[in-house]
Amino acid sequence: MLDNSEFSFVLSFPQMISQLSFLMTVCQEKTTGLQTEFGWDATSGELAHQFQHKNLIEITQKFMKMWKKEINEASKPGKINSARRVLCYPTCAVSFHLKTLECLRRYYIEMALFEGAIEHRNWINKHLENSFYIQGNFENRVVVNVWEEETINMDATMKPEDKLNKASEIEKKTPILVWISHMNIALDPAVFDVKFLYLLNEKPYFRITATPTISVREIESEMPWDMIIVPCVSDSLCFVLIYNFSRNLSTFEGLRIHINEHRPSAPCVVRKCSRKLNKTRGETDQRGLVEKTKKHIYIPHWDETNFLPNRFAELLQKVVDMEETFTEGGFGDLAHGRAVPSPGENANKISHLQNFSTFGFVNSPSTRKVPEESNDESEIEKVPFPFCAILWDTNRHVPVYMGKITGKCVTQVGPVLKKSWWERLSGYFKPTE
Repeated sequence: MLDNSEFSFVLSFPQMISQLSFLMTVCQEKTTGLQTEFGWDATSGELAHQFQHKNLIEITQKFMKMWKKEINEASKPGKINSARRVLCYPTCAVSFHLKTLECLRRYYIEMALFEGAIEHRNWINKHLENSFYIQGNFENRVVVNVWEEETINMDATMKPEDKLNKASEIEKKTPILVWISHMNIALDPAVFDVKFLYLLNEKPYFRITATPTISVREIESEMPWDMIIVPCVSDSLCFVLIYNFSRNLSTFEGLRIHINEHRPSAPCVVRKCSRKLNKTRGETDQRGLVEKTKKHIYIPHWDETNFLPNRFAELLQKVVDMEETFTEGGFGDLAHGRAVPSPGENANKISHLQNFSTFGFVNSPSTRKVPEESNDESEIEKVPFPFCAILWDTNRHVPVYMGKITGKCVTQVGPVLKKSWWERLSGYFKPTE
């Protein structure tokens, strides 16, 4: 998933678990494969299935509530903003059963009718609190693919037979499940430069700097990538970067062991090594190895407004069994019985299951400067594109946010959020300076 992605993206694991848990609750009959992934026994009888499903959902909800509280506390002085929405097309909305309404309430999900691009952008801006939006950077940038605003007015003039055959009309019969989130964390200011972004070849970089009391160690590892671990203000979180990786990625358990092994040495650079390592003290003494250190680590700065709609549902299908969800009736009570949800085969097609997240640093600098030249290049570690960025929960040993930063300033992908006639008209009446 990380290696094949062409564009930058970030996924929130709490949001992803919440979304899948919600689907299992509302669409029980069409999520048997997904429930099996969460420990449900498919060989049990019907009555046992009901008890297992109930217990699975209750345990998941209890875990998510506890985990959310822990992460919110650990993120201080930063914070987490998140929102969840079931977005229905006005002419295709259905009445929900009481059980579904209760489920929406328990998962803190807003049910809304699509009112056009303006309302959609305002909702995203409100919950992500993204200041870039005010500057207009999201005006022509899509972060969640939805229906075009003009189709609302076209519905009144479209013939019934055209609605049955048109692909865009079929997409409207299923609501779009949208989960969005943004997390600001604080890296340890003892090593993280909070004053400047440093320009290397005219591109901005964050900088991690060794101090007289804190060294940045370079450690050898047998894993097939290079890795950097940076401590956060809270010991419950750490920031991990993986780079110089290939398709030969490890298992999740291998990643967990690797991070847990080297996290006590943070800040550190963990270097991949081609030879077989022998960690016995005897070999170390014989080789007379001198511990290597770095003076500075430069991490590329990323622009959150360059994050585009990701192929979340399509890629999710490759790692969990949820084929039934994207068949007729896959969204259960949320849509018409004959509606067929789509995972979205590409960035231009609407997916009915979307998850958009970003994360940044609450103590991120804004002033830019050129760093002093170093006479010894071995003292500097410069992270190349692409790299994997992970916010790691050190207590539960799982990622909270994880994504791939490619460094590509891509052009608009997907439908452009066009201005309404009122936006275009009001532009003519703005006072000139």
